[in-house]
Amino acid sequence: MKKFIAILFLILSIGVLAEIVYITPTGKKYHPTKTCRGLRKAKKIIAIEKSEAIKRGYKPCKIGY
Repeated sequence: MKKFIAILFLILSIGVLAEIVYITPTGKKYHPTKTCRGLRKAKKIIAIEKSEAIKRGYKPCKIGY
């Protein structure tokens, strides 16, 4: 039972530490919130982990960061 609780805690901790950012299919920047001014005209907004956005070559939005 202690192993189960430890594993569950580890899994939940990893999920909490992942920072979510927002991108568009055609953009080159990631944004800190869905309501970022840089996303005002976006038709489709995708939530993604910040580390994954960086791996895909997205750069931080100058407005939100």
